[in-house]
This record gives sequence, C-alpha cells and structure tokens, in this order.
Amino acid sequence: MATSLATKRKSFVFKESTKFEPVKRDEIHGADNLLTIFDSLIEQLRNFDELDKSNDAMTNGVCLHGPPGTGKTFFSRYLATESKACFVDMRNFPRPKVWGRNSSIAPEDITEQFRLARLYIQRHRRPVILFYDEMPDDEDKVDSSIIEQLRIEMDGIAGKTNGIMLLITTTASDPDDIDGALFRAGRVELHIPFTPPTPKGREAILRYYLSKKKCEKDIDVESINALLAADTTPADIAQYVSEASTVARKGKVPLAERHVVQAIIPHLTGFFTDDILTDEEMRKVEIHEAGHACVGRALGIAVLVVTVYRSVDKSADSYGQAIATFPDDKQMTIYDLERQLMISYGGMAAERLCGIPPNAGMSGDLGNINECARIMVDKLAQGKRLRAAYGTFQFSKNDLNSEPVMRLRDKDIAAIMKEAEQKTMRIVRKERKKILAVAKRLREKKIILRRELEKLAG
Repeated sequence: MATSLATKRKSFVFKESTKFEPVKRDEIHGADNLLTIFDSLIEQLRNFDELDKSNDAMTNGVCLHGPPGTGKTFFSRYLATESKACFVDMRNFPRPKVWGRNSSIAPEDITEQFRLARLYIQRHRRPVILFYDEMPDDEDKVDSSIIEQLRIEMDGIAGKTNGIMLLITTTASDPDDIDGALFRAGRVELHIPFTPPTPKGREAILRYYLSKKKCEKDIDVESINALLAADTTPADIAQYVSEASTVARKGKVPLAERHVVQAIIPHLTGFFTDDILTDEEMRKVEIHEAGHACVGRALGIAVLVVTVYRSVDKSADSYGQAIATFPDDKQMTIYDLERQLMISYGGMAAERLCGIPPNAGMSGDLGNINECARIMVDKLAQGKRLRAAYGTFQFSKNDLNSEPVMRLRDKDIAAIMKEAEQKTMRIVRKERKKILAVAKRLREKKIILRRELEKLAG
C-alpha cells in the first residue's frame, strides 16, 4: 500500500528524516566573531521552553548571506548540531508530483511546513529550524508567491511562530535585494554577513585541515598562507588540502609543503605543466624567474615560491612567476615601491647578464615598472624636476594635460626607472652564481619553495 503524501510529510518532520553531517564547535576555526553570534542563537534554541513560558522573544528569522564557500551551510549545520533543534530542510520536503510544476518549493508547501512545525513544537516542546538553503540572490529570481507566503507565516497569521526559526542562506550581498519586506524587523530580522576569512583566520583554517592529515613536521604554514588570495574561502582551503593529500597518498608519502603549494598554484595563478618550449626557451624562463627571486631575496623581500609553469591564459604569453609578499596592512611606501621596481627589473637584468636578448615576455614586467614609477612621481612627489619647478605639488588631471608638466613628468618617471635599473644590475652581477643555481634547480623541480630558495639564494 502506497504511503500518502500527508504521511510522508509528517514523517519528514516528526521522525527527523532530514539528515546532515554534524558540525562540532572544535571543527570551526578562524571565525570567532561568527561563533559569538551563533552561540547566542544556540542558547536561545536550547532554552526555548523557558523563553516561551516567560513570554520572552526568540529570534525567529535569520539570514546568512555572502559569497559561495564562506561557510553559510557549514554554520547552519553547526547551529542544528549544537542546539539539538529539529532540523527541517524546506527544499527537500516531500511534494506532490504535479506535471508542469516549475518550482522546487511552492506556497502550499511552506504552509504545510509551518503547520507541521507548530504541531511538532506543541507535542515535543522542542524548537524547529526551517532551513531554506541557497535562496536566489535577487527578487527577479525568486517566486514572489513564495516570498509572500513566508511573510504571512512569519507574521503568525496562520498560527504561533514561537519556537520556529526560519534560517535562510543566500549569496546575495544584501538580503534587501531579495525582498526588503521579508528581511526586516519582526520577520527575518537577523542578517549575518559571511565573508572570506582574514589572513589570521585563513591560517587557523589551514592549520586545522592539515592537522587532520598525516603531514611532514616542517610544513611552513605561514608561507603557504601568504600565498592565498584575499578572497580565498574556507571551502577553497579544504579543497587545496584535499587535493594535496590525494597526491601524497598516491605517492605513499606524508603530506608535504610541496604538495600543498602545487595544489594552490593552479587555482591562484592558473599554471599548468606543458613542455611546448625548446630547451633554449625554457632556459630563458628559468633565468628570468631566478633573477626576480634572487633580487627579491637580496632586497629582503619574502619570495614565497618560484615556478616556471606556464599560464593557462596562453594569450598572455606568460611563463613562470616569482610570487613575493609585501605587507598588506599598510599603504605602500617609497621604499616598498623602489623594491617592487627592482624586483620587476630582476628578470630582465638576469637575462641581459646571461646574454639573452630582449623578448616579448618582458611586457608584464615593464608595465609594473612604469606603474610603480608613475605612482612615485604622481602621488609621492618623487619627481626631482617637477619638485624643482613646482614644489611638492599634487597635480590634477588637467595639470597633467599641460605640455610643460607632462614633459617634466615623463623625464622624472624615466629617471626613476633608469636608477632602479642600474641598482638592479649591480645586484644581479653580485648574485650571478645564486641566479644560476636557482635556474638549475627550476629546471629540475619546476617549483622552488621559500626555504629551499633561502638556501640557494642566501
């Protein structure tokens, strides 16, 4: 005998058929601010019965919003795990099989979900989380009748909402973009933004996922963390460690720093291995990147990794990269810009020292060199000719269109670039043996990590 839809729906709520992977507090890292907010919600859910009897209000509507991979669903599972509330996945609620139905959830489904939730609370004196995962991110993508029904239910028109917490996740940057009337006080009133973690938070998350693997003891987590882009999410970090672990298992060795870096680089810069260059062409790339790395090391810049892998963007004609880090918590100083200029010149200077003629691969470096010199002149008043003529004056766009100003400005930019080039050549001549040693190791390994570079380049 077939089970009726009503029976399936009641069983879905009352027998807690919504299954999810539990998340304990010790699994959350790098998100102390979020933990504070969720601890308050957990406390409310745990003490729902006392709050209800004393007529104290509980938060009935919560929206977790932000980019994919930032932990919204993960924290929803944490809330359900720690509060021990009945957890109902609204989008997986049993629905009638009606031909032509174009929505995964309909207004009548929402009505029944809230009715059964109220009945569950009445019988068990236990709160219910109605979980709406991945609500579309603007009003044009979500059915207006669904929004309207949610408003009705949240207002209690069809019955009490005490003990029901509507929990919505969305990639919208602002819930008002979906519906300002639903996401207001008295309805879904608590909006919790999820963003990529801070550098400190990324490091904590990275350490956590590495701690769950069999790793070598000397992994330089700080250097790996410095490689990660500002928009790296917890989900990204978990993926990188998982990919690295898979490679290590195949090789039947402990997870090493090299495995993690090799997992990150394709996502970070889009590099892949292909052997389409001749030996002579590859030598140019190796010398070029070794020049960047050794000049950076000589200037005291933390060079995190050097690679000769080719960019996926073939139109960029880009081979190799030396990835360095500058402090991201302060404005760039003149000293920082001067060092950027010189490390950018490092590749070309090394090629020249080794007798390699100029090539199109220099275009990216030249662009960076010009930009640094321009900032020094336009924003930091480092143009000697302009200062002599006009003082430490910040020029407007109209001023820069003046031919006398432009002539002096161009001469100042050229002078700064020339001075940086000369300083870089002096470093390259001094570091020649180290550059050749780094280039040789690049030929062998394709990637050189920070500590290995420090041994080679001193």
